[in-house]
Amino acid sequence: MDLLQGLSRPAINQRFKACGHWVDPVLGGAMIVLGIKVMATQAG
Repeated sequence: MDLLQGLSRPAINQRFKACGHWVDPVLGGAMIVLGIKVMATQAG
């Protein structure tokens, strides 16, 4: 609940939106790395 209240503040919301475009590539890269690791461990 505190996170939602924090994001509703204009200054924090603006900063979150400015940095938000980095979230998808970072999480996508992490998923790719984990997927490669899982495939490598199952193949070996």
